[in-house]
Amino acid sequence: MKARGVQVVFDAIDTSGNGRLCAAIDQVGLGLIAKVTTVQSWDQTVASTYAAAPRCRNVLYATSSDLNYADTQYPAVAAFRAAMDKYFPERTGQLSMWELEGWISAQWLTDAIASCGSSVTRACVEQFMNRSQKYDAHGLLVPTDFVVTQPAATERGCLNVARWQDSANSGKGGWVTQVPDMNTNCFTGPVVSYTP
Repeated sequence: MKARGVQVVFDAIDTSGNGRLCAAIDQVGLGLIAKVTTVQSWDQTVASTYAAAPRCRNVLYATSSDLNYADTQYPAVAAFRAAMDKYFPERTGQLSMWELEGWISAQWLTDAIASCGSSVTRACVEQFMNRSQKYDAHGLLVPTDFVVTQPAATERGCLNVARWQDSANSGKGGWVTQVPDMNTNCFTGPVVSYTP
C-alpha cells in the first residue's frame, strides 16, 4: 500500500484485526488520510485496541445511519446514555454504536407496541413496522422503513460520519461527529445489483 501511494483504506474486518492492521500501517510509516472502519469498530475501546497505532487511530473514521452514541447534545442520545448509566453502570466508558443500535431497535418495537393501545396483536405491531411512513427512532436514526420495493437505477442515501480523536473527551479520546446533520449529509449513487 505504501509503494502504491494509498491514502485511504476501507475495511470489513473485526476490531481486533483492525487494531493489528493499523499497527502494521503505523509501523511501515504509511501516512493515511483516512482509515474507514465499520460500525463494529465504532466503540470506546479504540484507545486500547489501537494502542500501538496512534497515527492510524487518529485518522479512524466510521459511518452509520444513526447519531453518534457520544453526541449527548441530542436529547435522544442523552436519554440512551442516562439509561445505560442507570441500568448498566459497568458499561460506562465501554459503550459502542452496536449498543445504540440495539436501543434503536427496542425503541422501534416499543413504539410499534404502543401504537396498538390496549389491543396488542402481532398484526397491529406488523402494521406499524411495515408502514410506508419513515421512522427515525425519536431522531436517532436517518428516517427509514421496512417497505420492500424494486430498486431503481440510483438511490438517495444519508449518513453520519464520526472520527476518533485522542484529544476528545478531555484527552480521554472519543468519537467526534464530522457532519453538521446526518439527515442532510446525503448523496445519490448507483444501485449495484448482484446475484446472491
